[in-house]
Amino acid sequence: MAVPFFTVVRRNFGHWDFCNDNGRMFRLRGGPGRWRVSDERTLPCPPWLMFRDQGAAIAWITAELMWEPLTVDGQTAHVMEAWNTNG
Repeated sequence: MAVPFFTVVRRNFGHWDFCNDNGRMFRLRGGPGRWRVSDERTLPCPPWLMFRDQGAAIAWITAELMWEPLTVDGQTAHVMEAWNTNG
């Protein structure tokens, strides 16, 4: 899912939102040692993901938003068989 840009909004202590033009995509809630992430890109939302560190939670959200299926020009892409994935 391509996201042209996203913003991070701190609403108050332990309460962060990751948004784009379509609204909130992720919620980050919690405090030291217990951070919860909710992925709101699809509804209903999947269960909260739990993180012990705020930085790890933000890194996961950022990785989800910045992921790109890139291949290098002139190289053959490696294709994995579908049965070999968890998805």
